Formats: sequence, C-alpha cells, structure tokens
Amino acid sequence: MDLITVIVPVYKTEQYLRRCVESICNQTYENLQIILIDDGSPDRCPDICEEMARGDARITVIHQDNAGLGLTRNSGLQVAVGKYVTFLDSDDWISRDHIENLYREIMSSQADAAIGTYTSVSVKGEGCRHPLKLEQKTYDKEEIRSRILPELIGTDVSAASDVGIESSVCMTLYRMELISLHGVRFVSERTAVAEDLFFNLDFLSHAERVVAVNEYGYYYYTNNQSLSRYYDEKRFERTCCFYLMLQQRTIQWQRGTEQRIRRTFLMKIRVNIRLIVNSNLGFLQKIKEIRRILDHEFVRNALNQYPLRTYPAKLYILAIMMRWRFVIGVYCLMKLRDMIR
Repeated sequence: MDLITVIVPVYKTEQYLRRCVESICNQTYENLQIILIDDGSPDRCPDICEEMARGDARITVIHQDNAGLGLTRNSGLQVAVGKYVTFLDSDDWISRDHIENLYREIMSSQADAAIGTYTSVSVKGEGCRHPLKLEQKTYDKEEIRSRILPELIGTDVSAASDVGIESSVCMTLYRMELISLHGVRFVSERTAVAEDLFFNLDFLSHAERVVAVNEYGYYYYTNNQSLSRYYDEKRFERTCCFYLMLQQRTIQWQRGTEQRIRRTFLMKIRVNIRLIVNSNLGFLQKIKEIRRILDHEFVRNALNQYPLRTYPAKLYILAIMMRWRFVIGVYCLMKLRDMIR
C-alpha cells in the first residue's frame, strides 16, 4: 500500500480537534503520514496535538508562528513524504473509509487526482450531501482543460448558480510527485482570497488524468455561530488581488474565461458587501465602506462588462443597483435578502 500524507492545519479548534484527528487515525486505510501543524494556536491545541502524537506513531507535529491557512499547508507539504496527499481542516472530520475510497479510485483510473465531494453538517447535527457538479468519470488532459478548469474559475453566463466545481482541496487526493515537480503551493489568504482555487488551478493545469467521484465521506462542519461580526477592511483588497491573480493565471492557458472570472469576482464582491451589512460597524460606516467598494475601478469595469441580464431576477436587481452605485438600495436589498434567508 502506498503511503498517503494527510495535512491538518490547526488553529483555535480545541473543541473539535480530537474528533478530527481520531477520524484520521481510525481510517480503514492505515498507511498514513499524519501531519498536524499548530499555527501558533493560543488555546490548548498545541498540547492536544502533542498528546495525540504520543498515542500514534504516524502523527508528526509541527509548531510555528501564526502564518495563516495557506502558508501552514505549505509547511506540511515541505515535510510530506507520501506518494499521495490530502488535506483536512481541524474542525471537520472524515468517514472511516474516506481515504480508502479516494485511493481506490485514483489507482483504478491511474489518475493524478481523485476529486471527491462532501457532506455539510450543521451545529444541530443535520447533514446535507453535496453532489459533484461534474460527471463521475475519468478525465484526460484535454477534458481537464475544456471542462474542469473553466468550471473551477467560474460558471458560464447561462448557468443558474455562480459556483461550478467546488474549489476546496479538502475532498481531493493528489499525486505528490506532480506537486513537487511543478512546485505547486498555496498562496497566502492574507494576500488573496480563495487560496484553494489557485492551488487546484496550478495542479490541474499540469495533470494528465483525474477522476471525479461522489465520495461524501468528508464532513464539513458549518458552525455559523463562530462567524465574527468584525469586518476586515483589507478583505476587499485581497478580493481585488484575487481578481488580478486569476486573470494572470488563466491568460497563459485558458482563454475565453473573461466572463467566468468577472462572475466569480462579482460574487465575492457581494460577499464583501454582505459581511459589511452584517458587521458591527455603524450605519454610516457601512454606507461609506459599500460606496468605497462600488466606486473601485475593478468593480466598475466588471459590472459594466458583465451581461447582468443573465442573472436571476432578484440578483439582477441587486447588480443593477450596484452598477448605478445606489448604495442605500444595495444595503437595504442585501439586508432584506438575509432576513428572508
């Protein structure tokens, strides 16, 4: 059996960490290298990591100063020795046969990656499966470029949803040789949002074959109660950096994706505005921040160049208000949308 590396960044998840690590240790596929990276966590996570390492020789613990999720995963990749690698967030967990199922698929298809999916679990324990928005099959290099990469970047203007293929790296098993050969690494989320997307774009642009499978054994914990009401004003700058980096990445090998990029960028701009609306900022501060975003050159250009009429009706109205810079209307409509949800 090939050695598989599992990389787990750890930060402020002491309540969930044991559940996460135990789910890895109890896998039916036992030939594992388990790397726990304490990213300067201020709680009991460092001690829990060390305690669990003493109970299982497969566990390696790395302690480092806080660097953020992307760079922490890179720390794990530096010491990974498995033939394949996968990632797990420390408040999530996996079913006992999750890794075995992905490994079986990657071996049977001789692929560079096995793309799985996930089950979201609410605080109340309610689970919801999320089928892949991708046909279950093996894709060759040409199909990766024509069918997978565009949907990772963003959906076509005719699609009902903004999200095509999920960009998270946590449900996928990757061939480590390809990562090492091409120096594939995560960008820091402190530089640009969506660090998982860039990792997948860089990896898949070099892949010869990948297999997609509805493997639901990754359990994503949706703890909305932990969301901070503090708005990070630098998030918008990181979203603009994401927009530039995505354009630079795709111009080399993926032409004809301009509207997909704009659609994804506008979706992330709406997320920024929603965070502002729901933040603890004062009303006038919220209006000022939304206006700053809508006045930005990148946002203006994207709104003017994207065919807004292709949006569903409710989203079209919001987009038109954003284009016209009707700030109060954008605020009220976003507030109403959240109340309805």
